[in-house]
Amino acid sequence: MSLRNNTIILSSTTRAIKKAKVIGKLNTNEVFSFILLDNLLKFVDETIANGSIYFKQTKLDLLLLIQDLAYRNPETICNYKVALNTNNLRTVDSNVINIAPTVSGITIPILLEDSYIFKISDFTTNFADVQLDAWDKLIIYPNSNLTYKGNVVTNILNIKVEDVVNLVYTRSSDAAFSTSLTFRISDKNLHSLYSAIITNTITGTLIEAANLPPTLGDGSVYTDNRITTVLTLAMFTTLLAPPYNDPEGDLIDALRIDSISGSNQGVFYLNSIPITAGLVITREQLSANLFTHMGPNIDSVATDFFTFSARDEGSLIWVN
Repeated sequence: MSLRNNTIILSSTTRAIKKAKVIGKLNTNEVFSFILLDNLLKFVDETIANGSIYFKQTKLDLLLLIQDLAYRNPETICNYKVALNTNNLRTVDSNVINIAPTVSGITIPILLEDSYIFKISDFTTNFADVQLDAWDKLIIYPNSNLTYKGNVVTNILNIKVEDVVNLVYTRSSDAAFSTSLTFRISDKNLHSLYSAIITNTITGTLIEAANLPPTLGDGSVYTDNRITTVLTLAMFTTLLAPPYNDPEGDLIDALRIDSISGSNQGVFYLNSIPITAGLVITREQLSANLFTHMGPNIDSVATDFFTFSARDEGSLIWVN
């Protein structure tokens, strides 16, 4: 309940009691109706303050009912004479002065999004008006990262509160940031007033670039029959043609055996166990010289081969 409505209810109740002492009958029907409407209005205000956009018309309807109740019962409801015009704007007698509304600034976090579309609740948090007027318009101050209906806000922008859904903030880089967005909000009154300048703070977290996979070429090793050859880490990095290369400089993490030729006459081993398709061989195993090849026990020239993929430590994406 607002201080103004509380005063009206107290004064009206006091008047009814004084009248009852004279006529011997207490009638508080109109005062009770005023209290009921005021409680409903308080509920609607709390709902709107929590971000709902569906009760604004309900609030206007309740305001009109309160005004009509007071207007039709000037001898019962104290100090609340009003008249209505066709725009649903309230006019008050000369003893009532309109007071500017108040509203709270908030922090709006932008996480990994490139842009943010504003909501009504971003500019109406804790909106309060002594005369119980609804909100009406916004003044948005220039910001090079703001666009309204696709146009950069380079001058002061005056719009209806409902139109903030056309207001977009677009971050200028992937770096973390914090910036201020200043605005004022008005009440819906024949003598409309704007609030003080309020600041919303827009913050953005760092957007890290995606880690890219490496590129690698083919490798060949020439060796004699009947001997064991160690397949070193360098054979799968610097000695490939073209060599292993990662955009971020990440080290090779592992190899994966994709296929082994069925015509091989020699045998490939990992830690003395023949390799199989799908086997993953880590960088540490390569560095420990555990990946070997035993040449065939023949005198003729033979070619043993397998296909493989590799991944880097950063992206962990297999490439071949």
